[in-house]
Formats: sequence, C-alpha cells, structure tokens
Amino acid sequence: MRFIIGLFLCLVCSQVSCVKKLLLIQAIYRHGERTPTSIMPNDYFTEEKWPGGFEQLTLKGQRQHVALGKLVREKYKDFLPEIPDHRQIYVRSTDTARTIKSAMANNLGMYPKNESNPLWPDEHLIPVFNTPRPEDDLLFADNPCELHDKVWRLAKTIPKVRKILDKPEIFANLTEFMGKNVTDANFWEVWSAIKCEKEAFPDEFEARTPWYNEDLWQKILKINRGIQDFQVGKGLDGIILENYDIGRTLKSLRIGTLLNDLNDRMIAKVTCNMSNDTQKSATCQKLDPLKFLAYSTHDTTIYALYAALHLDELRFPEYAAALYIELWQETEADRQTFFRIIHYRNDTDTLDNVVTRNIPECFDDFCDLSIFRNYSLYYQPDRVRKEWCDISSFSPKIFNFAFFAGFLLLLIVD
Repeated sequence: MRFIIGLFLCLVCSQVSCVKKLLLIQAIYRHGERTPTSIMPNDYFTEEKWPGGFEQLTLKGQRQHVALGKLVREKYKDFLPEIPDHRQIYVRSTDTARTIKSAMANNLGMYPKNESNPLWPDEHLIPVFNTPRPEDDLLFADNPCELHDKVWRLAKTIPKVRKILDKPEIFANLTEFMGKNVTDANFWEVWSAIKCEKEAFPDEFEARTPWYNEDLWQKILKINRGIQDFQVGKGLDGIILENYDIGRTLKSLRIGTLLNDLNDRMIAKVTCNMSNDTQKSATCQKLDPLKFLAYSTHDTTIYALYAALHLDELRFPEYAAALYIELWQETEADRQTFFRIIHYRNDTDTLDNVVTRNIPECFDDFCDLSIFRNYSLYYQPDRVRKEWCDISSFSPKIFNFAFFAGFLLLLIVD
C-alpha cells in the first residue's frame, strides 16, 4: 500500500515539517531562439537573409540561455559548487549547433566571469557532450523509426485525429503558396518558417507574403497544435488498433528511453546515498558527487515528456523552455524519497513554477519517487529502440485495458 502510505507521509510531513535534502537536479531544456530549419521553395526569406544561415541560434537565443543559467545559479547557489567540477556537473546536448550553443550559453549564465578569479574562464568552462544524431536515441525524439511511422499512420485513421487533418482546402492553398506539397509530415515547417519570419522581419513580412492573413494563421496554428498533440500520443491512450495501444506506443517510442534514463539515475542516486558499503561500486563512485545534469534538446522531445507525465496543462515548449526534475530525500525517519518538478516557460518566467501536483497521482509539490518510477516503467521500451523500430522483427504487444489496470494497481500497491 505504498501509494496510500506515501500520501499519508506527505500529509504528516506537511504537519511536522520533515526535513528533506536535495540530492540531484536533472534539467531538460529547449534551445533558445533560432533561425528557420528550412523554408519552402516560394519563400522570399532565403537562407542568405538569415545571419549564420538556417538552424542557427540567434543572439537573442544566446541571451535567453545566459539569463536562464543565471536564474539556475541564483536558485541553487547553496547546492551547486562554487566553481564547476566535471564530477558534479554534467551537460549533454543533441548534435546540433543551436543546442550545443544553448548549453554553452546556459553554462556561462550559471558560472559567469568573476573579476576576483584570475583563472576565469579556464576553471569555469563546463564541457558539453554530444552523440551523433543517428546514434542518439535518448534526446532526438524525431529520429527515423519505421514503427513510429506505422503507428502514426494508424493514428491518422482515428476520428478526432482525422478531424484535425481533414482540411483539404487549407492544405491545397498552402501547397500552392509554398511551391511544395504540404502534408502532416512537413506542416510544422510551414508553421515554423512563418513564425520565425514574422518575428525576425516584422516590417517586411506581410509585404513579402501577400497570401498571408491572420485568419489563415489561426487555422495553421490550430492544425499544427493538433498534430503536435497527437504525435506525442496525447488523448490517444487506450485506443487499440492492430494490437497497438496508439497513445502508449507513440509515447514509448518518443520519450520512453529518456524517461527511464531520468528515473534510473534517480533510483541509483538514492541507492548509492543509502549504501553503507565502504567499497563503493563504480556506479556509485560516479553518481555520489553528481549534483546537476542538463540535457539540451528540442521542443518535440520536451513536449513528449510533458505528455508522458500527463502534464497536460503545459503548452508546446517555447524557446528556452525547461523542466527541472529535483530528487529529494528525508534526512530522518524512513528517509522517504521524493521528486519535484519546476517548469520554466520562457524568458519572462521564473524558476518558482512547481508543477508536480499537476501529475494525476501527485498530491503535493513533493511527490513520492515511486510515482515517477511507475510512469517510466509504463512507457519503457521492451528493447533497444533501433530493434523496436524495425517492423520486420517486431511483434506488437496487445496493450489493453487489463494491462492499463495493472499499471493503476502498481500506483496503489507498489
């Protein structure tokens, strides 16, 4: 009855002020403002009109992450080391210039130039690690996957998904305007290019885009929002087609690996922290000093994480949006473990927006760690993603109500 006991302990702690210790922070943030990733053939705002070309972090984007890093430093100044130590801080990015530069800018915000330290920046540089995109199944939610494509095709037969996509006149008009066939697969490129151009060229955009009007833009926003929601499985859990639970499979494919990475690290951190062994394992020797881990990634990855944790009130991530997942442990009694999630919406926000209690099974800002574990297990891929994506070798599980009921039972008795 851990779920009920956990709720009881939360209520008791709120009454007697149980002392908790912060053990670990895991940050997942989107890159800052960027130039378009691509444009359509008929677009006036070609690559040479964008400083640095396509897919690049803008100066504003750099400033957004410097500002976020400063907020992180201020909030966690009593937890983070005064001078960064690679044993205590780890930063990884996807293999793109905009995410790598965002991570670098964020790091500089956390550890800015200190006039009293003549060794700056040598002692303040934090390395940013990355993995080539084809091999990075942790942070690239959109890496090619045959199984994802198959399940998404099935999803498009569901009436509420079809309702969003069944707009032949809009798709036909955009195809004519863009000079390229516009489909659900590349619709985000239309939305992204227009959004970037409106912001970068406010005085010139409408004159150079005579077909644009606000009514059409609102329709584009609605369609794109629907595609974004359904592609991460929102609202599709429990819909079974060809033995696939559409929502669960989409979430597992897009975020299951990352969700379990975050969970496994927290579990291991707690285990190491509780260990009395004089001879620490290699894992504990690495994890014991770790205080802060950051992943610099993309909007679709973060949105899939929102969806998997059922943080449904959070909108599609803006530039520099972030989640900070904190791991806490009581210092007395049974040393119960908790997680707390802080959401950062954009560069007008603070780091005071705790969203943990918006997760359906959480009733406090500090939620029992077993709840996070149960979500990670529910969306855990049953094999390496590359093997899972290979349709020829994959036989789908029958994800049905009985399985979902089992998941709910975990929440109650585990």
